[in-house]
This record gives sequence, C-alpha cells and structure tokens, in this order.
Amino acid sequence: MLTCAGLQKTIAGRVILRNVCLQVDTGRALAVLGPSGVGKSVLLESLAFLQRPDSGSIMIDGARWDFGVSGELPPAPWPSVAMMFQSLALWPHLTLYENIVFPFAHLADSARRNRLAMEFAADLDLTGSLHTRAAQASGGERQRAAFIRVLAADPRILLLDEPTSHLDGRLTRKVMALIEQQKERGKTVVLSTHAGAFAKEVCSEMVLLRGESEPLYGDRAISDAELN
Repeated sequence: MLTCAGLQKTIAGRVILRNVCLQVDTGRALAVLGPSGVGKSVLLESLAFLQRPDSGSIMIDGARWDFGVSGELPPAPWPSVAMMFQSLALWPHLTLYENIVFPFAHLADSARRNRLAMEFAADLDLTGSLHTRAAQASGGERQRAAFIRVLAADPRILLLDEPTSHLDGRLTRKVMALIEQQKERGKTVVLSTHAGAFAKEVCSEMVLLRGESEPLYGDRAISDAELN
C-alpha cells in the first residue's frame, strides 16, 4: 500500500503541491490527471523520493517518511519503488536494450531481470529494435523501452509519468494489458496521463490536480469533461 498525507511542495516561490493526500492499495492503480504544468510530474517524483516535499508524509507498507520535521529521514525505499519519467531519461548513445538493463546490470539477479526485459519487449513488439541506439529510435520505441525498464526492475510500486503519450491505440492496449498484469501480481501503480479513457480503463481511482488548490479525489469528483 502507498499512502501520502498533506504533501506540499514549493519551487521557485510557486506552490506546486498543496495538501495532496492519496491512498493506493496493493494491486490497484491510481491516475493523476490535470493540465500541463499543474504538478503531476512533481507529485510522482515526490512519491519516488526524487523530489523532497516541504512537508507531509509518505507511507509504504508500514514504513513512514515525514518531511519538514527535524531528524534524518529513513533511506529511500529503492529499488522497491521505480519511476518512468515523462522525459524517458534514456542515454542517447546506448542502445534501447542497454538503456533497459543498465540499472540492474550488476545486481545478483540481473539474469532474471534480463529475461523479464526480453519478455516485455516481445509483448510490446520491441524485440527487433532493442539494438537501435536511443538517438536513432522513434519516440514510440523510446517510450516502450522506458516502460520496460521500470517493469524489468520488478518494483513493488510503479510510478509512470505519461506512459502512453507517444503510442498508437494498439500499443496503448498492450501497455494497458501489462499494467493489469502488474496489478494482478500485487503491484501498486500510480500514473499520470492526459488520456481520460486510458485512465478510466486501467485505474480504479483518479485524482485531479488543479494547481494551488487542493486536489479533487475519486471518480465522483471528476467530470468527464475534466478527464478529456
């Protein structure tokens, strides 16, 4: 289970997150929606312990991190938490395969993770492009590689920032199927998206960020117009 309470974050004098409270149970997915620049990426990066909130708390499976108080924080829960970045964060001089396996190349179970990566690549029709350098790959190929990298890391919590923005309908459905598979395996998923239909299909709950105002939480609070 992933929970956060009262998360607040100000960057360069601008309030990005105000009093964000979420709960995502094990085996469930939550969508974070809202216009560009409203703080979706900052929220996911905070949940990934890549941004440090000014205040509030994050709880994962009974462990708790309190921000804005004195004392040292417990270590970040990596690699149990992994994030796919909207920027994709691929090294352009490496192949897609090298980008996928780089984070766990020297881990004891790297062979298992490599097998997972190859299976996911086959699922997403990427096998034939794995040895293409990221700089020469298409946007859709790079996006699939970034998604596979998170899946192959095998975290308990997956944070996905715009996982389908470069994909056509067929590949989006394949991504949806893999997210459903992760949920069935007991993983917790939080994703950001502008695609309302995609969010409704794969996520049991949704939160709408609205800038400096407090977020709307739950299906009943979000209209179809706001999803699209």
